Amino acid sequence: MQYKDSIEAWQKALASLPPDAALTPSEKSIKAQCEAGLILVQAELEGRQRAEATDGKKLPWDRALSM
Repeated sequence: MQYKDSIEAWQKALASLPPDAALTPSEKSIKAQCEAGLILVQAELEGRQRAEATDGKKLPWDRALSM
């Protein structure tokens, strides 16, 4: 649940910034940091979900080796 809360927080931070045309240089920097943070958390969540999905299950190469 932490990842989803974090994703929501990054999205809210990005939504609070003015439109791209009106961004100051410091706001552009903040936007870049927020986007990087959002991408990082989304990747972590995806990796965690992928690991949980394969936990306890035989992977394709494990099945092939057992043949």
